[in-house]
Amino acid sequence: MLHLTVGVSAPRQAACSFLTISRRLASNRPVGHGPRAPRPLLASSFYSSSCHKGSEPALDAIPTGRPNVFTKESAKKFDQSLEGSEWLMGITSLRKKLAVEAYGHVLEVAMGTGRNLPFYDWSHVLSSRSNSAVQALAAPKPNAQVSKTDVVPIISYTGVDISSEMLGVALEKLTETVTEFSGIDPITENQTAPSPDEWSNISYLSGRLRMFRSDIHEYIPPPPQQPCPQAKYDFVCSTFSLCSVRDPEQMVRDLARTVKPNTGKIVLVEHGRGWWGFVNGLLDKSATSHFQKYGCWWNRDIAEIVENAAKSTPGLQVTKVDRPYFTQLGTTLWIELKVSDSNVS
Repeated sequence: MLHLTVGVSAPRQAACSFLTISRRLASNRPVGHGPRAPRPLLASSFYSSSCHKGSEPALDAIPTGRPNVFTKESAKKFDQSLEGSEWLMGITSLRKKLAVEAYGHVLEVAMGTGRNLPFYDWSHVLSSRSNSAVQALAAPKPNAQVSKTDVVPIISYTGVDISSEMLGVALEKLTETVTEFSGIDPITENQTAPSPDEWSNISYLSGRLRMFRSDIHEYIPPPPQQPCPQAKYDFVCSTFSLCSVRDPEQMVRDLARTVKPNTGKIVLVEHGRGWWGFVNGLLDKSATSHFQKYGCWWNRDIAEIVENAAKSTPGLQVTKVDRPYFTQLGTTLWIELKVSDSNVS
């Protein structure tokens, strides 16, 4: 007979939750479940955020985005374990697509171990030309949307994550995959404003590339080298984070405050509830145990969360909601938003 199972592999960012359908053998063991790892056949849902084993949660437990126990070594091993599964499930392709669309001043929140870093075009960030010259090249036309045919370079990158262990792996990944950075000495700083907590940050090339350790609910740094502290980003993105933050609607509203009105763009790659009730029922049934192990609620209705945030945020509009890969049964989402005016506060 056919057997439907729910499985999970890997804690934290891009961990794979999968549904598999397999045929039972006489031994009552699914086909393919031998010495090899089980292969997801029908659906997968990936996420990137602080998902780690903890104590038994209440049904309404709120994720904090903070790992309970995590080390740089375990973060590195986890990151390495994702290469095959992300490629198999098409997540690597989504990361490449996101990186290709990035332009101008880029903000990535919940960046984790930096799995998007190898795919960004760093040529203008590394350029020896003056920062003002590069910004002039990248500046979009006033009141015009950036089209797919526009060649708009990345002029700065700011990555934020709450986990210093994850950021440590991201920093290693940057220097290993973008070799030009290996010969550049970074500057490490601590900042205390606007919160009494310290957030470490590391920067390259006069701030054109920065990584911050920060709780995004409390502090998101502004773009570098801007004439006013109210300056905003051109491109804001996050991959697999809304499942793990304590207030996902507020996170979307916070991101809206960081993006430039009219010309800016927000891209979210997420996982959550799918197309069909039987899939969502399985997610609901195992949601509490999944939260206990990985610290995220994988049954959140991400599309509804984003729509609610847009309705409560002046000027914020959802411009695209795609659910790529039929094999994932609608549990993976590509979402785009924009702010149409300057009324977001």
